Amino acid sequence: MHCHAYPRRSAEIVNQRLAHHGLAVPVIPAFDADAYVATLDVAGIDMAVLSLPGPSPDSLPTPADRLRFAREVNDLYAMAVARHPGRFRAFGRVPLVDGEAAALELRRIVVELDMNGVTLPTNVLDRPLDDPQFDAFWAEADRLHATCFLHPLNFSCSPMLQAYDLLTRIGWPADTTLAVGRLVLSGHRDRFPNVTLLISHLGGMIPTYLGRLSWATGAPKCARDPEHYYRSFYYDTAGEVRAPSIRAVCELIGIDQVVYGSDYPFGQAPFNGVPPASRMPPGSIFGTTLGAIDALDMPDEAKDKIRFGNAQRLLDMAGSR
Repeated sequence: MHCHAYPRRSAEIVNQRLAHHGLAVPVIPAFDADAYVATLDVAGIDMAVLSLPGPSPDSLPTPADRLRFAREVNDLYAMAVARHPGRFRAFGRVPLVDGEAAALELRRIVVELDMNGVTLPTNVLDRPLDDPQFDAFWAEADRLHATCFLHPLNFSCSPMLQAYDLLTRIGWPADTTLAVGRLVLSGHRDRFPNVTLLISHLGGMIPTYLGRLSWATGAPKCARDPEHYYRSFYYDTAGEVRAPSIRAVCELIGIDQVVYGSDYPFGQAPFNGVPPASRMPPGSIFGTTLGAIDALDMPDEAKDKIRFGNAQRLLDMAGSR
């Protein structure tokens, strides 16, 4: 449920940024459907849901640029699904900063291209997802019963987070928690209850701080206990998480809400005290989290819910609009 696919130009930009972190490039391959299928075969993966993280298209300069980029990504994914219908599903992208255009492209994604939902950044150029500017998009997402896959993103922050890749180590999980917390406490989920949220990387800090996030302080506007909403979301296992962390989310949120995600093609080689010169072999990235799921002290039937059962239910929900 968390498998990234970059158009060629996007892959080039990401590789340029990764080079500044001491990583050998190219790290991120440009998306090729046949090559991805070959990698899935090696890893023993039946189906992957394609997605594009990052700020684009919202960071592009004009509405026309933003819509053009989003449509190119969505058409690329639609062609991949059509070429390999048993191997791919996809979450599209919309120019969220352009509310009405985002709503129209979401409708095209869901109705015309028959995709399973849309990927959203956890902030839109430093603006929260519950900003009224985005209400037109959320209203259409609610009408379509859309699935929204929330993926973290860089944001304006303290210089202290710029060193040691702390922005992605700490800032991204924090921004995920902040984004979802605002959607819950602002009453946004009550206004748009038909939207299904899939939260990446085991929900950032949400499972650990579930009790604290449900405090009654701060005059929350949600109609029900905040914990009710957090338990309704889906959480993926991407990010090289470990078995105890997965088990904790299963116990705190519920095993029916946890889905397998790899974060392909990203993956970190074990730290050996020197700057990383390379990343893990592509196929092994899938196995890292699958190994953690295998290590869970629970029946195989329960593990299968995480491996594929819960994802199948989520995709079936998206396909029954």
